[in-house]
Amino acid sequence: MGFFDALFGRVRPSPPKRDRLFALATAGPDIEDRLGARFAGRAAVVLRATEASHFLKLQQELADILKIGGPDLPVKAEQAEDNLGFRWVVLRTDELADVLAAIRLVENLAEDAGFPDALLAALFDFGRWALVWSYRRGSFYPFAQTGPAQRDRALEMRVGAVLGRTLPVEQDLETWYPLWDPPW
Repeated sequence: MGFFDALFGRVRPSPPKRDRLFALATAGPDIEDRLGARFAGRAAVVLRATEASHFLKLQQELADILKIGGPDLPVKAEQAEDNLGFRWVVLRTDELADVLAAIRLVENLAEDAGFPDALLAALFDFGRWALVWSYRRGSFYPFAQTGPAQRDRALEMRVGAVLGRTLPVEQDLETWYPLWDPPW
């Protein structure tokens, strides 16, 4: 922070903590052992859409690159829009490491296109519950949807307590926002 920023009370946002997302790769076995849950083969990146034509180009690049995939990136990808206007890049693969590599690719494409702020969350399906990565907060939190606009807060608390030993879990429960009805 510069002198004038301090003088006028301006605060610069801290740099994103995106590398903390990849702690999930090493936490996979711990999730299986302690929670009896396995990665269900589905994940998604949630993007805030913008009106810019560059964003449409980004969407096309995402579609083209993720479609190529191949043996180096065996991930099936599709894009969807939810009823609130958010774009979802839905990724399917059996391996958590492969989906994390695909998410890194999505992040890099968004940053290169000038839309790093469009990255809102990543969602990982573990069956009865999902794990949400908040790009803004640089942390994880569990989300257990049980029905339309209903969630199991007790399960979320248990999962959060267990995961807090191996992952950066968000401590402010008010920011455990629900991601209702993912389009996967």
